[in-house]
Parts: sequence; C-alpha cells; structure tokens
Amino acid sequence: MLPLLERRPNVAICIPLGDQPGGVKTWAWQLFGRLPGGDPILFLHPGLSAWTAHLGRVWQFARRYRTALPATFVPSWTHGTYAACALLSRKRANEMRVIGVAHSDDEHFFRHLAHYEPMIHRFVAVSDEVGERLRHAIPHRAEHIQVRRNAVPVPGTLARGYTAGPLRMVYAGRFEQNQKRVLDLLALADLLCERGVNFRLDLYGEGPSESQLRKAWTEMPAAIRRHVQLHASVPWEKMGEVWAKADVCLLTSAFEGTSMSMLEAMAHGCVPVVTRVSGVRAVISPGVNGYYYEVGELYDLAGYVQTLAEDRSALERMGWAARATIASHFGIDEYAAWFSGLVAQAWRDAPRAFPRERKLIPQGAPTMGNLWRYYTKRWLLKKYVAMMDGLGLKTPRRNSPLLKS
Repeated sequence: MLPLLERRPNVAICIPLGDQPGGVKTWAWQLFGRLPGGDPILFLHPGLSAWTAHLGRVWQFARRYRTALPATFVPSWTHGTYAACALLSRKRANEMRVIGVAHSDDEHFFRHLAHYEPMIHRFVAVSDEVGERLRHAIPHRAEHIQVRRNAVPVPGTLARGYTAGPLRMVYAGRFEQNQKRVLDLLALADLLCERGVNFRLDLYGEGPSESQLRKAWTEMPAAIRRHVQLHASVPWEKMGEVWAKADVCLLTSAFEGTSMSMLEAMAHGCVPVVTRVSGVRAVISPGVNGYYYEVGELYDLAGYVQTLAEDRSALERMGWAARATIASHFGIDEYAAWFSGLVAQAWRDAPRAFPRERKLIPQGAPTMGNLWRYYTKRWLLKKYVAMMDGLGLKTPRRNSPLLKS
C-alpha cells in the first residue's frame, strides 16, 4: 500500500557519465519533464562510469538522493548509482521506490539487476531479447518485469527531401570499438569506394576509441577519406537537425538494447541500415522501412547501402515508412504516460529495503581498486608483448582479450 506521504513523490533519474553522449542519457532527457505529478529530478554524475563504484562515492550520492525523498529512483546502469539507492533504502524504504532498467543486451545489466533486485519494485527491459535474458537471470521476479521499447519525440511536421547527389549517411554515438564497432564504418567506406558508390559519411561522437578511429581515418587513402568526415558530438536536442539532412542511419554495433539513435533517425525520415541486434526486428521490416544485417557482415551492409544509393525512389519511400513506424509505435508522449503508470504500480507495493547482510557493492564489481589492478595488468601485458616483438618472438598473449578491451 502507498505509505502516508506529505507530498506527491518525485521521480529521480540518476545518470552516470552525465558529461558524455549516450543512449541512456538521451532516454533520460527526453523522458525528463514529461512525467506528470511530482517534480522530475535528473541527477547527472559527470565522470561516473561503470568502473567507479567505491564506497566514498556511494555515500556521497546517497546524501544527494536523500534530498529528493519521497521519490521513485531510476538508477540507470552503474553499481555506484544502484548502491547509493540500496544504502538509502535501508533506513528510508517507506519513502522510496526503485525502477530498474535493463538498457542493453549486455551481461553487465543482468548481473547488477540480479544483485540489487531485493530493493527494486519494477523492472523495464528495452527489447524482447533483453526481457527474456532478464527473466532468466531473476526468474522469481518475472511478474515484475515489463518489456517496453524505447521511445523518442516525433516532429509534428517534417520538411525534408532526398537528393540525387551523394547518399548522405550518418553515425551518431560513442566512438567505441568493443560494442559499437566504429572501425567497421571506415571499412564500409572502403567497400563503397570499390563499388563506385557516390556517398558521404558523417560520424558524430566521442569516446574511448576516438584516437584509434582518427588514426585509422588519417591512414586511409585520400580518395576514400574525402568521403568521410569526423565531427564532435552534438547535443541530443540538436540531433534532429542532423538527421533531417541525412538519408541513412548506420549502426554497426555488436550489441544494443533498442538503439535511441536508430529511433531518432527514423523519426526524421532516415532509413536505418543496422546490425541485427536486440530490439531491431521489432522495429524494422527489411525492405519496407530499413534493413538489418548480421554483425560484421560488411559486404551485406555495403550491398544495402548501394541499393539505396542506386534507387532513390525506394530510399524516399522507405524513409517516410520509417517515420510512420516511429510515429505509430514509439512516440515519447505515450511512453511517458506508460512510465507514469509503472511508477504508480510501484507505489502500490510494499516498501523494499536492501538486505543488510548483502554487500552494497557485489563481489568482483568494478571498484576503484579493481580498476587500478585492471589497468596495471594491461600495461604490463603491453610491455611484455612489445618486448617479445623486439626479440622477434611469438606469444599467444598477443591475442589476450585484455588488450582488446
């Protein structure tokens, strides 16, 4: 039952890496302000990544979160934000509810949601695939898991065209190789030039692989490099201007949830050509409003792009179909109304305090100590491989996942 409160609860969305672009941050900003009742609060934590989960920061965040009570907390995706809510719940459970969101088809989400589930009232999975994995991770909470795909604002009117000039393609997101596979975009440019496709590829973003991406770009032949431009990230509220001038949205990721950039691009009439990752098949009908391909199959990707470049009438038809898909099923206003209902459901449940016998930060979580050990081990391994190279000797450690992470 809803406890007796002096005022209507707030909704507090806790966002790590508040100084960097990303789908979770975009999701939060777009939802922020559309929630009726109570004041929505956005806790931005610049520099807080999944690696920073030390107790000093947890106590600091818990003190900040306490100022929002009574509130429904959405801790997003790091151990630090979840641990702060867990700490707060031990004394103030009557004044708070927690909604856990699995934003991606990444093992990290399932591990930490399973650890913190005793204090979580409702779970949101952003795709059917994510929902299935989450139910497998916490089968005893299956009744509290709801699948709801992400949503975006849809422009009321859209004035755009599809020119006969270079096919305008855009990637917008983190410059990161492990998940986003951004170097595949440069390989795509090479393939398209081989095929004589007239195109322009613009990459917007920043991230841990930015220096690697820029180095690879500078080493490309000038004839290919002139088709590709690298740009700084654009605030989410201005990305509509970018999408409205683009023809195609590209996604080369190894895994996702339901990509926010894909949905935003489609809302502005861009045709998505993306990897067949979580959430894609529920959005894209191949040949109708976009295409998808298997991760790493760049010849298939190049083939779809070439088809759109050579058939501009199909490009236009699919672009408007993409926009209609988002307008019909993925609008942010309907999503906000649904989320408000989810919050109301959580307040009808009994309070859930995080057990005192359970560690605030789980064993093996990325604490600052583990971070230091990780980078030290990787640095030593790089030195070892360089030494073996200098001696002209082979070593299987060259292929260590540690060097690729």
